[in-house]
This record gives sequence, C-alpha cells and structure tokens, in this order.
Amino acid sequence: MCAPLQTVILRSLEKNSLSGYQLIKQINTSTGWKPSTGSVYPLLDAMRKKGILTVRQDGRRRVYTITTEGKAALLATKQDYDRIFDRMIDELRVVSATTDMIPESGAILDLLKSVRAGKNPFRPYEPELSDLKRHLLVAMSRQTDTPKVRAILKEAATKLKRIDQ
Repeated sequence: MCAPLQTVILRSLEKNSLSGYQLIKQINTSTGWKPSTGSVYPLLDAMRKKGILTVRQDGRRRVYTITTEGKAALLATKQDYDRIFDRMIDELRVVSATTDMIPESGAILDLLKSVRAGKNPFRPYEPELSDLKRHLLVAMSRQTDTPKVRAILKEAATKLKRIDQ
C-alpha cells in the first residue's frame, strides 16, 4: 500500500500530467489539505527513482506523468483501501445491528459507502469544514476554554438541526 501523499499524487496524475505546483494546488482543491513543498518535491523525486513517475522539463517547470508501474501501484492501493472500507462497513453493520452504541450508524454507513465509491461527501462544505477541524484541534491541543468551545459547538449544532427540520 502506498503512503497517503503518494496515493494522492498518483491519483492526481491519473488523468493529466502536472507540475509540482499544479499538483499541490490540485491536492488542496480536492482534499482541502495543502501539503508543503518540502514534503511534495522530495517525494516526487523518490517516486521518479522508483519508476512510478516520469518527469520532463517544460520551460522552467518539471511536469510529472504517472507510469504503468505507477498505475499498478495505485490500483493495488485502491484495492487495499476497498478491503479496508468493506471491513469497516461490515463491522459497523454488526455493531449497529447488535447494540445501540452508534445511533448515527445509518448516516455513518452512507458516508463510508460514499467514500468507498471515491466520492468526497464533505466537498460542498470546504474550506469551512477544514477550518473548523483545524481550529478545534488547536483549541484542544492548547486546552482552550473548554466550556466556551462547547458552547460554540452547541450553537452550531442547534443551527444545523434547525436547517434539517
């Protein structure tokens, strides 16, 4: 199985050859995450050396293309991910059928199936959802005023509930 960033890069190159800059923009657009140049460019070089990418010079830009070996690695990784998602879906079905531990299990199953099908169900909520996750993680790591954070989350949940009714 490929590392996550390598998988995202291969997936981004599946349809089009891209420069490193274009790859970073594509990854940011498709995932809401912007990998650093310090992680992307060394990985691109390592992937080229493994033979899963080729590179050609286009003026000042280096343009990367997935190779047959890269497509095979991506397919193997997709199959690994499919098995993982299938297992998660099966496990959640068992848990939801035998307990009441996860009242939202139907929604979680739908979410997992959507991801398993290669869709990002959160895309309509980006970049706001990524910002929320990032700020919440920072608040948690700094042990920010927990009652204040909980109040903000409760207010957001209440407003979302009103939309759903």
